Amino acid sequence: TTASAGVCAQDSNQLIEEVLVSASKRTETLQNTAVAVTVINAETLEQTHAVDLFDMQSLVPNFRARSSSRAGAALYSIRGFASGSAPGGESSIGMFVDGVFRPRSQSQVADLPRLERIEILAGPQSTLFGKNASAGVISLVTKAPTQEFEAKVEASLGNYSHQQVKAYVSGGVSDTIALSLSGSSFTRDGYTESLTGLQDLNDKDRWNLRGQALFQPNEDISIRVVADYGKIDEVCCTANAAQLGGTAAIIEALGGQTLDPERAFDFESYLNHDQINKIDDSGISVHADFAFDGFTLTSITAYRENNVDGDGDIDYTSVDIGRGVSYQDSEMFTQEFRLTSNSDSRLQWMAGAYFFSENLELGGYTQYGVDLRDYMNTMSGGALGTLELLTGNAPGTIFAPGLKVANAFELENETYSFFGTVDFEPVDGLVF
Repeated sequence: TTASAGVCAQDSNQLIEEVLVSASKRTETLQNTAVAVTVINAETLEQTHAVDLFDMQSLVPNFRARSSSRAGAALYSIRGFASGSAPGGESSIGMFVDGVFRPRSQSQVADLPRLERIEILAGPQSTLFGKNASAGVISLVTKAPTQEFEAKVEASLGNYSHQQVKAYVSGGVSDTIALSLSGSSFTRDGYTESLTGLQDLNDKDRWNLRGQALFQPNEDISIRVVADYGKIDEVCCTANAAQLGGTAAIIEALGGQTLDPERAFDFESYLNHDQINKIDDSGISVHADFAFDGFTLTSITAYRENNVDGDGDIDYTSVDIGRGVSYQDSEMFTQEFRLTSNSDSRLQWMAGAYFFSENLELGGYTQYGVDLRDYMNTMSGGALGTLELLTGNAPGTIFAPGLKVANAFELENETYSFFGTVDFEPVDGLVF
């Protein structure tokens, strides 16, 4: 899919910008698209120095993005409808990169690749994308390889030892084959100070590579292969105190420190061990278009893997109450076939079939800290000893340090869907 933004002269005194989008699965002008869509082109992304999807909220009305307790727990909302879901569930906001569905938020937070544009569609979109997205769609369209040689290196420096490098090279290796390679690296120190001598939180440490091959033997056939790999290894995330509850006094009685709500924006942390957030995301896709008389056949085949490891301080204080260790490994395969009319008649149509398969393994454990027993004993008024006596447990065994409560899940998900649309324009400017 290609798109462009150009300027055409309506008369000698007026210029109108023409923006082409593929929100309806066919390339057309933004003015003629019967979908509520906001488009951000590559020039805007470059001028605003947008790094990832969290920066999109300053560019798109009614779009919000934030991180939760982990680097991979990205939450999006469109028109107030949020994307949050339990592990193993699917988001109400669909993320697509070059037409490939990204089911896990952990695969959506890496640096933005070399983009042609971003389209944010509001409202239900199941009739256009096959995979149901009840609240909306975020569609990233990357730049395809070019026959003309292109190369660019971009570097930026900033406070907190901010260092970012982006580079790409593209060009034709024959009359029918063009290749491109792009990548980026982004590191930055954390801005939340650890008051217990640990690493500062909310740092950046991520990189990614993306290679593409475009085969166009003639004007009716286009086959594009995309392979990418990205890695994140960061210390996340800050939890500011808005109000202290009754247990704060127990924390302090155990010799711990809690954050002061009066200094909620000082970005300080009393964690007792470093947070770990590691994400590996990779995949390969083949996008093929075959043009015939009256219609175009499109096939998008993709395979992706996403692996997440996390280790967090679950109490966010300096006492050792507990830690939460988690993992999530996902393998996904998708296949989409689509027929789209390509004539200039007043009847335009699109029909498709979609298959989605995912194998997901996730789990982890909660480990009791050395201060948990004293904490719970204080909470219960010293009742743990009595409880152990009544239940026959040896003294000191309930909430003993080092005990783990583990869990493990497996999920196999297969989805089949058929979708389509028909547009009829009986007179110019009126479309049903």
